[in-house]
Amino acid sequence: MRENKTKISLSMLNVYSTVLMKINSLVILFDPLEINPEKYDDIDLIVITHEHADHFDKKLVTGIHNRTNAVILTTPFVAGQLTGLAGVISLKVL
Repeated sequence: MRENKTKISLSMLNVYSTVLMKINSLVILFDPLEINPEKYDDIDLIVITHEHADHFDKKLVTGIHNRTNAVILTTPFVAGQLTGLAGVISLKVL
């Protein structure tokens, strides 16, 4: 039997959409909303699924990005809202 050493944790941070996922040392934040950005210094990747107000807060995402230098993975529309930030990757919507 093969032993799986991958450590995964998943936390809901609010009732809207915000999820924090840790896979070993990788920290991924999904759809940050209504959280204190100062509590999250170790974010590697921010994923924004779409532009609705309950999934995308430009000021909050910018603040987290500026603190952590996290890569941002998102839709073309949201990427267009984040021009000027380094590390924004626009995904092709299928």
